[in-house]
Amino acid sequence: MFIRGLTFLITPILTRLLTQAQYGQIRVYESWLLIMEPVMSLCLWRSVDRAKYDSGVDYEAYVSSVHTLSYFSIACFFILALIFKSPFQAFTSMNDIMFYIAFLYVFGYTSILFLQRREKQMMRYKTSLLVTTLTIVPATLLSIGMIWLGRNMGLTERLVDLRVLGFYIPQIIGGFAVAILIWVQGRKFISRTNWLSAVRYSIPLIPEALSIQIMNQSDKIMIQFLIGNEYTGIFSLGTTISYIIWVLEDSVWNAFLPWMYEKISRDEADEIEAPWLVLMHGFGLIS
Repeated sequence: MFIRGLTFLITPILTRLLTQAQYGQIRVYESWLLIMEPVMSLCLWRSVDRAKYDSGVDYEAYVSSVHTLSYFSIACFFILALIFKSPFQAFTSMNDIMFYIAFLYVFGYTSILFLQRREKQMMRYKTSLLVTTLTIVPATLLSIGMIWLGRNMGLTERLVDLRVLGFYIPQIIGGFAVAILIWVQGRKFISRTNWLSAVRYSIPLIPEALSIQIMNQSDKIMIQFLIGNEYTGIFSLGTTISYIIWVLEDSVWNAFLPWMYEKISRDEADEIEAPWLVLMHGFGLIS
């Protein structure tokens, strides 16, 4: 909850260091990243949840090989975006720094998602938490420090770039380190069987993952298109309040999910219903 809540906790700091328009730019950029990731990675990391319970599967080798396929997919999207770089940047309001950082981040963040899913399914929560902490906390502190230095040095027009560099580069470095770790542990880069299994499971989930992000992010993008970054910043600040509920819900859900899969694999699905109803109605009341 603390790691997930850092974004909310630093909001008062960002809104005092940045203009309304700059804060709006940053939030819209985050929205584009959240939309890009599930599409470009093909949501292959979601198949990791189920693969643990498939008979005859070397789990770490599965994660390693499917992770490779996700990198191939992201690379193809990156090449396509390079071909249509100018219209892509115009549509997403990204400059060159934001453009290249976006794709590097999708690579790195996808690796972190693979590791998190694998470790949670193995009930090894400490590793997942450690990776998240070592990427998010330095990124948060570095980005605030760079914005503060930029203001003092008179680089007020570059504060958005400083935020992007400071916040995403540590996560990119951490993500690529995790990618190497996944490949070293799994020792498998290519597997036609694993790839087909992952694609069959994950591709149908892309519309669901994308629809969630469109529902959560399209409002900020729409406001930016219609009336500009300043009003986007005001709106984004207001919607950040709802982030409190999401932090709690996401933390509980990530702890509940491995237990749920374990129960299903043991043919004990009936035992899921009672706690599931409590969680569903409980979060409805809290919201």
